[in-house]
Amino acid sequence: MDDYSGSSVDGGRTTGLLLITDVGSTTTKALLLKRSDRGLEFTGMADSPTTVERPHEDVKVGIVDALRKLEEITGLNLSRGGMPSVPYLTTSSAGGGLQMLVFGLTSVETGKIAEHTACGAGGVVLRTITIDDGLKAVEKMMYIQKLHPDMILLAGGTDGGAIAGVVRLAELLILADPEPKFRQNDKIPLVFCGNTEARSFVTEALRDGFDLHIVDNVRPSLDRLNIEPARQAVHRLFMDNVMERAPGYSELKDFTISDILPTPAAVESILGSYSRSKGETAVMIDIGGATTDIFSGAGGDATRTVAANTGVSYSMSNVLAEAGLDEVMRHLPDGLSPGAVRDYICNKTLNPTLLPTSESERLIEHAIAIAGGRSAWRDHLMTRARMNKLGMLQRMKEDTTDRFTSTFFWKRENYGVDLSSISLIIGAGGVMSHAGRMGSLRILTEIFLPEGITLLAIDKHFRSPHLGILSTIDEPEALRLFEEECLQPVGYVVAPSEVTSEKPALELRNLNSGVKSEVKGGDVLLLESGGRLEFRFTGDREDVEIHHLTTDLPVLIDCRGRDQE
Repeated sequence: MDDYSGSSVDGGRTTGLLLITDVGSTTTKALLLKRSDRGLEFTGMADSPTTVERPHEDVKVGIVDALRKLEEITGLNLSRGGMPSVPYLTTSSAGGGLQMLVFGLTSVETGKIAEHTACGAGGVVLRTITIDDGLKAVEKMMYIQKLHPDMILLAGGTDGGAIAGVVRLAELLILADPEPKFRQNDKIPLVFCGNTEARSFVTEALRDGFDLHIVDNVRPSLDRLNIEPARQAVHRLFMDNVMERAPGYSELKDFTISDILPTPAAVESILGSYSRSKGETAVMIDIGGATTDIFSGAGGDATRTVAANTGVSYSMSNVLAEAGLDEVMRHLPDGLSPGAVRDYICNKTLNPTLLPTSESERLIEHAIAIAGGRSAWRDHLMTRARMNKLGMLQRMKEDTTDRFTSTFFWKRENYGVDLSSISLIIGAGGVMSHAGRMGSLRILTEIFLPEGITLLAIDKHFRSPHLGILSTIDEPEALRLFEEECLQPVGYVVAPSEVTSEKPALELRNLNSGVKSEVKGGDVLLLESGGRLEFRFTGDREDVEIHHLTTDLPVLIDCRGRDQE
């Protein structure tokens, strides 16, 4: 589909142009691509306020405005009757994105699997409710009633197992009688992906109150996951139901050449494609005003977690409360008083649209981004670890060596991503876009504490969603543009994971000048202009690892070690 022909809006003619928009919660970002002898090229970009909320309540208004701006920028005629007249793709997280309620039997097993499934389909999990979550039945019902989800995912039990807990959750749903976010009289789509033995009972309980869809169990047995059928069902229902109900989307679908994707699902797509093509692990963090999303792509698969109430405007005070003032102050220079820092954070929470007006205020926002990002990264790794530890009871039965250790402990690589294998870390969001090269390098380094040799970059204009949906129809071009046009490298981090304080950790040699230097454990060295470098990792190991790096980007040599972090 390299020519993107066959669009219902261009009568099947090949135009050489492709329009892609990402309809965000506040901003609609439009990107125009044009085919040349070299392939697709970025031709123009334009932003416009998203108009899914009042007073417009029609997503097309913002898209038309962005399209008009693109026409002014490029001098091209891209519309007919206000809507795109060239092949068109779009992603969306408007109105809060695909907001989902998730149900599972236990918080550490099926609840986490259901969360993982919902996030993998591009959903924003409003809340996960389980039998063992510590809430009374009436409290669960109150949450169910007040959240107004777009969709519900109900999981629980292995095939052939007990059904009472699943039926109990279904009964709670009937009693709570939740209403959707849009069109309150419509039934909420509900995907049941639990114990097959419970299907008849769940159907009897829920078919009159919900738009019920039954798919294969996400946990058919203790040692097997089967997430894909439920993920596909969520995406199909997102298109057929949620998009139909959201203001303006039902008409917008007639102009697209492919399904509308949830923005997070598009980001997962491009990150998974990147990791698959490179055989490497990549991580992306999107730091917003209210939430922080983290995506990790390893082996072609991508995982996403959402840290709710972790952001640099609306959620600033929540980050302060969870991390503590001492943790925030640790990432700030001397001279700033704790009182002034606390006052700015509280003021920004009350006035989230205010921008920093001084260097100290900018650094406070960086410190909040670091503290919140660290918490989000820990949660992301623990989610991967829990997914990796599922089936614990089955492994206890089958394991013949060192059962206790293999069951209750895991090495760092059992997070599902080997931390030392991460080759690329990407930052996105307003705080990253305005931090500058050295600010972005510092923020990403302090959040992730990368190991080995890692490239850090930013997606300044957040075009990853655009290239993510492009990857579904033209993966090679999407990957090329992702690397060449989307990512802006800010520097490298070179960091041995095992060091001893005050002892040699790394030997550095500049191959151009021949100058050698030694970096001790606990030290940090910045090479602002990079160079043609040779690193010898020594530490307390008998063997010596030798690595080479040639770059004109800043190189941060970080020998603080990672064991203690």
